[in-house]
Amino acid sequence: MISELLIRNFGIIDKVKVQFEEGFNVVTGETGSGKSLILRSIPFLFGFARDNFLLSNEGETVVEAVFTDVLEEVRNLLREQGLDVEDEIVIRRVATQSRSRYYLNDRPVTSTFLKGVFPLLVEVQTQRESIALFNRKKLMDFYDAFCGLLEMRSSYEELYRTYLEKKELLERAEDRVRDIEDKMEILRSFVEEIESMGLLDVDEDSLKKEREALVNAEKLRYALNRILAVVSEEEFSITSGIREILHNLRTVSDYYEPSVSYLEIFERILGDLKEIEISISSDLSRIYYNEEKLNKIEEILWNIEKMKRKYNVDWKFIKEKFKSSKDELVRLEAELDSLKNLSVEFDKLKSELYEFALKLSEERISKKEEFERRIVDYLLLMGFKKPIIEVRFNRLEEPTIYGLDGIDLLFSANPQVPPYPVEKVASGGELSRIMLSLYLTVKRKSGMSLLLDEIDTGIGGYTAKAIGELLRELGATNQIIVVTHFPQIASCANNHIVVEKTLKGDKSYVIVSRVTGEERDKELKRMFGEMKKDLMEGDDGGDR
Repeated sequence: MISELLIRNFGIIDKVKVQFEEGFNVVTGETGSGKSLILRSIPFLFGFARDNFLLSNEGETVVEAVFTDVLEEVRNLLREQGLDVEDEIVIRRVATQSRSRYYLNDRPVTSTFLKGVFPLLVEVQTQRESIALFNRKKLMDFYDAFCGLLEMRSSYEELYRTYLEKKELLERAEDRVRDIEDKMEILRSFVEEIESMGLLDVDEDSLKKEREALVNAEKLRYALNRILAVVSEEEFSITSGIREILHNLRTVSDYYEPSVSYLEIFERILGDLKEIEISISSDLSRIYYNEEKLNKIEEILWNIEKMKRKYNVDWKFIKEKFKSSKDELVRLEAELDSLKNLSVEFDKLKSELYEFALKLSEERISKKEEFERRIVDYLLLMGFKKPIIEVRFNRLEEPTIYGLDGIDLLFSANPQVPPYPVEKVASGGELSRIMLSLYLTVKRKSGMSLLLDEIDTGIGGYTAKAIGELLRELGATNQIIVVTHFPQIASCANNHIVVEKTLKGDKSYVIVSRVTGEERDKELKRMFGEMKKDLMEGDDGGDR
């Protein structure tokens, strides 16, 4: 609730401090005294700029309010922004014709942030502001509170938040699915291309050596045959020469001592030559020219070279890439299956959410007539003759935080005129009384301050007394701040604030004071006197 309001250089107000209390607060004063400015300063405080023309041309305009007993929802919101939250919240706006600065507990904040906090602290129905009736969220809150659906809706809202999280996750997943499918298409194309070549087991270096051997097969066979011939096959071969050397060394071994070591050397040479002869003979048996095989090898090497040029990497890297691509395809396939399962889970959650939303709709519709009747009953007490109130639901295509229902409140003060949305047809005074009826119908502690101006427009004394008693009833659970001309309404308040305008020289000053006892009686008598004067002049407003 608002416990204190400081206003400086706002319209005709030079400097005032207003103390509000719990329950029903009333603001009275003569016409033109500035009492409506008290209420108008509060939306201005939060950054609503419609009253900028009331800014001072001399110095800064300052509006500051102290809020106590604020909702936990507000405290949580402030903590999320890193703002200190003590027992009270102090909001201040310092404005000039060119700029405004905003503070919350002496910390700079933006007007955008304060506008978000505003509907959690204040309900307004003034000559220029109507919050609860024009705000579909607020209207649905009122209605669901009346229907006893807040706990059920809280469960729905939890499911809805999960739905939004899953929906966002699914949307990201759908993008990821498209990315995966595109990537898999590229990988599959590469893998299939390499597999179709059938060359994964080919060693390029070994194949090149084999090709080299085939190309030079005839030349190689000739060379190796000549080596064999020189080593052992010709009449004067190396082998026959060494055998003759060995024969001669043996004949002189008895009396030529070095022959022993020479024999060992030449016998070893002869053994080595024999091994060379066997190896070359074996190679010759395998070396032959095969044009068909050579052509096949050339084709394989050409395909390998084509792949190397295409991907600008060597063959070893291509084979490694093939293996890693197959592994990546397996991994992506598993991820794709997992992502597609999200869609199944989301569809199940969406079905559950829709079913829950339809139950909410059924409960709301079942209470519609009773809700309308209650508001009409209160409007009758407040002077309306034959008011029409209609709650109209419209089915939404997509679920919202409130379900599948949009809500409108329709009103007509004349049964011969069809009802239209309340914000389009109701006057300021009618709006104030309709909002009061909403609060009385719901009968719950809102934790916010309710600001009402023009609530007494177009009514008579009897109706004013009824409205005053209803405001006092509502004040038992909510803070209400009302501007009125009627003593019947003012007499029901538990905190009475008087606004007076005085002249000092050529300048007007506004004085605000809390009145009790004799001072209050004096103000109520003044108000009765004004009302009698109006009656004598034929301006009684009349009960609707």
